[in-house]
Amino acid sequence: MNILPKELLDQEVKSICSRYKIGQDAVIKHINETIARHPKLIQKIQQNKNAHFTRLTAYKQFIKDVKKTIYYQLRQYHQDSANENNLKDRLANINCKAPENLDTVLMNLLASHVSSKERLPYYEQFYRQLFNLVDAPQTIVDIGCGLHPLSYPYQNNISLKTYVAIDKDLSVIDILKLYAPHVRPIQLKTVCMDIKDIVWPELLDQVNPFDLALLLKLIPVMHRQNKSSLAQLVNIPAKRILLTGNIEAMTRREKIRRKEEQALRHFIEMTGRVVIASFQIENEFGMLI
Repeated sequence: MNILPKELLDQEVKSICSRYKIGQDAVIKHINETIARHPKLIQKIQQNKNAHFTRLTAYKQFIKDVKKTIYYQLRQYHQDSANENNLKDRLANINCKAPENLDTVLMNLLASHVSSKERLPYYEQFYRQLFNLVDAPQTIVDIGCGLHPLSYPYQNNISLKTYVAIDKDLSVIDILKLYAPHVRPIQLKTVCMDIKDIVWPELLDQVNPFDLALLLKLIPVMHRQNKSSLAQLVNIPAKRILLTGNIEAMTRREKIRRKEEQALRHFIEMTGRVVIASFQIENEFGMLI
């Protein structure tokens, strides 16, 4: 049951949906759950039919609480743990020799992680552009990988020998470990590690550098949250590095390309490398250095 009068509820829902990337039903759910924690406000709403209660400090705080809850939920990379765990169990039970349902499970897993979900409709475009810019790599390191390695077209890249996937999120690494047998003889190596703890020589099979390093939507996040660890990435032993950023914010309906590009260019300057090509799909742009 909705506590707010319908006209006011519609107004608040429209306002929130215009700012955040969320559907109307989800907003109504957040409003009802949040207002249930404000019993005194509910009483004033029920007593005051002329909507003057919207001027109350308590009402304004309630709306702030709704927006704050929505914002932090949208920022979570894992938004449905129960569904993700179910998909993980399904992946664990797929026979490598008869993987009839593998593609469906992989697509659903990619959709369960916010970062890869944004890219999901454009993966074909993503890889077409990537392979127009670089020769088919034999070795890849994917830093802050999330579930992105699930999307890689291993079967189309006969040159690939090793894909090193690094992420500090153990739940991500557990899923990638379950997937690794499905891409053999290619080695999908998983490393659960914070970027600041990486020791590059320990990750190399040989003395040779990686053919390609993927830093997908990583540098702008680190620039905002963990600048001190950027230095750890400056000397990535890779012949080529693909850096990307978002065109639109993950949570808000807000263009952020300018800020993201500034972060990328600052990092490129730190590396002493030069941009050799540009990259762009629907909501993601980048540079190859």
